Amino acid sequence: DPEQCDVLGAVLKESFRLNPSTALGSFRSPATDVHTGDGATIPAGSLVILPTFVLHRNGQFAQPDEWVPERWQDRSADDGLADLLLPFSAGKRNCVGQALANAELTTTLAHVLSTYHFTPAPGTGWEPQYFFTRKPHGARLVVEKVSKELTHTHMCVAAL
Repeated sequence: DPEQCDVLGAVLKESFRLNPSTALGSFRSPATDVHTGDGATIPAGSLVILPTFVLHRNGQFAQPDEWVPERWQDRSADDGLADLLLPFSAGKRNCVGQALANAELTTTLAHVLSTYHFTPAPGTGWEPQYFFTRKPHGARLVVEKVSKELTHTHMCVAAL
């Protein structure tokens, strides 16, 4: 169903935005001086860091700290948000495997979500941990197998 694919794509993009795989972002060192649009100069050999965690919470996003996958649906507006989403970096040095990663994520997530139902375990919460990536710590989920007959539900608690 194309509408479900749009929803799944929006969920993935919003998940990438709030939980970038490389929270520290990209590191580059320009070979020549770079002159920015506002008149500044980045000298050759400087270390330039583009922190995706900060960029993805840029003020250009409405409700930047909230999970709002609908922002990625019906992208007819030219508001520049698509250019700010960099889960695989951008330009000449972007991730060569991003198309494969997106295909695998979409396929796997569609299969898992059609087979299982996930809810937070009662009385649990989680706190993000940061190093090179951002990951949930202490999260617990209740996983229920979706039964086509709806007669039997298998439950377990998965710790992340």
